[in-house]
Amino acid sequence: MRIAYDFEKYMGIEYFITDTIPLLGKIKFKADDFIVEEILKDGTILAYNKKINLNLPNKGRYLYLIVKKRNITTNDVIHLFLQKYRLKLSDIGVYGIKDRRAIAVQCFSLRNVKAEEIINSKFKNIEILGHSYAYGPARLGHHLGNNFTLLIRDVRLDENSIKEVLEKITIQEFIPNYFGYQRFGIPRPVTHKIGEAIIKNDYEKAVDELIGTIDPLESEERILARKIFLDTHDPKEALKYFPEELLYERIVLEHLLHNPNDYLGALAKLPTPALRLFIEAYSSYLFNRFLSKRLSLGMLNIEEGDLVSPIDSGVPVFFSLTVGSGITKERAKELLSKDKIAIVLPVLGYKVKISSGIMGDLIREILIEEGIRPQDFKIWLGNKFIGLKGSYRRIDLKPLIKLSYNIIKDDIFNTNTVQLNFALYRGCYATVLLREIMKHPFPGSYFGKVLKGS
Repeated sequence: MRIAYDFEKYMGIEYFITDTIPLLGKIKFKADDFIVEEILKDGTILAYNKKINLNLPNKGRYLYLIVKKRNITTNDVIHLFLQKYRLKLSDIGVYGIKDRRAIAVQCFSLRNVKAEEIINSKFKNIEILGHSYAYGPARLGHHLGNNFTLLIRDVRLDENSIKEVLEKITIQEFIPNYFGYQRFGIPRPVTHKIGEAIIKNDYEKAVDELIGTIDPLESEERILARKIFLDTHDPKEALKYFPEELLYERIVLEHLLHNPNDYLGALAKLPTPALRLFIEAYSSYLFNRFLSKRLSLGMLNIEEGDLVSPIDSGVPVFFSLTVGSGITKERAKELLSKDKIAIVLPVLGYKVKISSGIMGDLIREILIEEGIRPQDFKIWLGNKFIGLKGSYRRIDLKPLIKLSYNIIKDDIFNTNTVQLNFALYRGCYATVLLREIMKHPFPGSYFGKVLKGS
């Protein structure tokens, strides 16, 4: 085990479980370097390079689409459908959120839209690989997982050293199931800081974090806009510089322009899903801290007082038992060996249980340090309820399809390229596995940025 980098500690990620030498390199240098394909509940992989037949009744009000997107976000696709077909947000369903800088294949559902309207339309950066009808919408998390095929470019180790790193990773039995960088915003990992400030009723700080926090990996235009806000705190002046794509920042600034110092009202203008995302990010940060503390004590196996949850398609359900009182340690070990249950930690909310025993003591220490209680996640912002009931998350990253690799010559950097193939259950982050392999001190390497001078 080795200590994480400072930029990771900011997200609650404090350790690497492996002690391999850093592979370094860069992912997502091009969109084609990172391919992610959803895996349906029946095990079907939505392959990026072929047409797909869905196992659906082909009847009903909901048109299911298999969408291949390139270099745009899932939200970009949603907004395109909203505008083109005059839909409401509630008319659109999706199984998962996928990265911008990638080729991604994912499932959407549109209510009361005919297939002919889609087939006869032309889209930029979008291809429809299949469609069918069903009686209900696609919902977040209603798929099995995601299949990844990706390249790590510009690896400057020799082939034997690369193999040594990857072989150690493939036999590593325990990899911590951290929430990955995307959960907190990369670049500019501030979503959890905004959430923390909202939970603690410090709305002015939440606005300052949203609008003013600067990350050197952002564009010069955005950095300048944020600096002007920090220097002036003048909404009218700041609005002159904030680009149109920074929609949330502009919504808040517009409100403050007409309602000076009404920070709560300004935040309440944001969409409820965005506000809840901030709260969820802070809860994810706390989970990462809980898991990091557990790792620091070498607690990789089941302990008295741990929480365990039954597994549904690789993911814990919203139910837990306490080892030693709700279930015996011997029975828990037996079910764990059969993959019937998993050791879990709470993703904090107002309805979750806290572990007992040593882990419970560690969690309570962190909560006291943070000044947070589970009931603090029952939150109203104006007339919007943005509270979080919480959930349970397994402590180990268990792959759906095990890691395999190839080493090839890099046609761009004239070094080695590593091709990786693996699949993860929904809710797990590819970057959590990649950071154990790459161990890169520069966060931009995980989303296609090149360190100046490298």
